[in-house]
Formats: sequence, structure tokens, C-alpha cells
Amino acid sequence: MYMKKKKGVLIMISVAINIILIVLYLRNYQGCNEIVINYADNKKDRKVTVDIQGELKKPGVYTLKFGKNINDAIEKAGGLTENADIEVVGSTVNRAERLKDEQKIYISAKDNSNNIQEKVKININLATQSELETLPGIGITYAGSIIEERPYASIEDIKRAHGIGDATYEKIKDLIAI
Repeated sequence: MYMKKKKGVLIMISVAINIILIVLYLRNYQGCNEIVINYADNKKDRKVTVDIQGELKKPGVYTLKFGKNINDAIEKAGGLTENADIEVVGSTVNRAERLKDEQKIYISAKDNSNNIQEKVKININLATQSELETLPGIGITYAGSIIEERPYASIEDIKRAHGIGDATYEKIKDLIAI
């Protein structure tokens, strides 16, 4: 009788070990069918390309490292000219803002800032998200809201867009058109 119990226990242990081995084998086997895609993105190697125009010593399109800011782009473009409107730049351009790929930056002039603004008005019914983001106080969220509320019959209608109040409207009214 003792031998039968011993055989039964040994059989149960053997079955348990086999089940464990089968489970481990199946786990490893299934893991072999998985395709591992490494999306690790080395931020040190990423670049952004920006178009910086206006009152700069060397305006143009520049490629900078990811994480750089607008001030870095201004420096890359040789810095501001003497004719740059420092007051307007200080109130409308956040120099600490990180650059976004395909971003457009415009530095206005002192003497003919009104004429320049006339030439570069953004049509709020047709502008892309990137173009809207060049307006002072307009980021990704507000640009998306402006696009969602289209069409506009007048530039004042932009106040319908979420986040565009009187203060923001006053900053951008001379830079937008229908």
C-alpha cells in the first residue's frame, strides 16, 4: 500500500512538472512569434525646420535641433536688424517658446509695421493650423478652435472660437483678414 501511495505521489509530481514545462515552453514559443518594433526616438538627433522672416540679418529657412526655442532661431538668422520693432516683438513673439517643425516666425519692422502687417494678413477662413499658430496668443488648441468655427463673415466673428476673447482679438485683429 505504501508503494502505491508513493507511486501516486510521484506520478502527480511528474504530471505537475510536465504541465509547468509545457506552460513555460508555450510562453516562450508564443514570444517568438511576436514582432518587437522599437519606436525609441533619440531626441538628440531630431530636428525641426522653421521659416523665420522679417527684420533679421539673415532671414530664411533653418533646421535646428529639437528642443530649441524661437530665440535660438533668431540667433541662427543672425539676430534682429536695427529696424526690428522690439516692442512688437516683445509683446507678440514668445522667444522662449519651443520650435515646432514647419513653424513660421515673422519679425516686424519699426517704420512700416502697418504696411508689413497689411501684406502678411492671415485669412482666417483659409489659413492652415500652422499659419494660425503664428498669430500672437494662438497656439495649437486655439488654432484648432478657429478652424472648427469656420466660416467667418467678418474678422470679429473669430470671437466665436473657444478661447478667443476681446484681449486676444485686439492682439490679432490687424493681422487677420477674411
